[in-house]
Amino acid sequence: MARNKKSLKIKDKWKQKQWLIVEAPKSFGNTPITYFPITDPKFVIGKVLETTLYDLLKDDIQNQTKKLLFVIVKSNNTTAFTILKNFHYSREYVRSLIRRGSTQTVLIGNFSTSDNYKVRLNILILSQRRITSSKKHELRAAANTIISEKIKNLTYDPFVQEVILGKLASDVYNVCKKITPIRHVGVQKLKLLNFDGIELIKDVKPVEDVKPVEDVKPVEDVKPVEDVKPVKKAKPVKKAKPVKKAKSVENVKPVKTTKSDVNENEKDLVNVPNTSEDVSEDISDSI
Repeated sequence: MARNKKSLKIKDKWKQKQWLIVEAPKSFGNTPITYFPITDPKFVIGKVLETTLYDLLKDDIQNQTKKLLFVIVKSNNTTAFTILKNFHYSREYVRSLIRRGSTQTVLIGNFSTSDNYKVRLNILILSQRRITSSKKHELRAAANTIISEKIKNLTYDPFVQEVILGKLASDVYNVCKKITPIRHVGVQKLKLLNFDGIELIKDVKPVEDVKPVEDVKPVEDVKPVEDVKPVKKAKPVKKAKPVKKAKSVENVKPVKTTKSDVNENEKDLVNVPNTSEDVSEDISDSI
């Protein structure tokens, strides 16, 4: 009879997982961004999620051109908390803004908030007509002073809220329009450079016990090298003998003609008709 095989139970991995809710920061009202299953919430920290402003606010369809990148910094068994890492316009939207006859001015600078968050901003300024380089310099200087004054009194979350909702761009626009007519002002890109003040939950694995180094065996006595025989001196090379001059070619003797050749030539001369005698005979006959 066949032996009864023990039934093996297969563990279902999906039953061991749990659904985690990823929430946006306070500046976005803690709205949920997405859901995904996990086995351990600690493995989620450091993940980056991409979405658009329209997917979060659901208010204006034009916000699809504004893309957001969130990074997870904290998590528990049910929810994961994020912070804004990057914000930028889409390429198609930037191309639609640039037109012929206008001048594009870009300000790129690093700024620090009151809670020591360092950010890099790209401010895009588009004029209604062409302007000179001196006007560009004035626009950059005016935008730089406004941003540096506002960011000192704001923490990171309220500053992000002003950037996303366009309040910072409107303040820059109100000052720049006094210098030259302006068509558009906006924050093209925001990038978080550091994570000071953020608690990162990461378990560091302890270093394994290092095994002691085994005793090194002593090196065996090396045999001395045998006496090397001196190299014999090479014999000097003999001098090459000079090449002899070639002998001059002797005078070539003329070719001798044979009697047979002469006889043949004489026969040819005999056979040639004598035209003078024939002519004289014809004249005498006629007379």
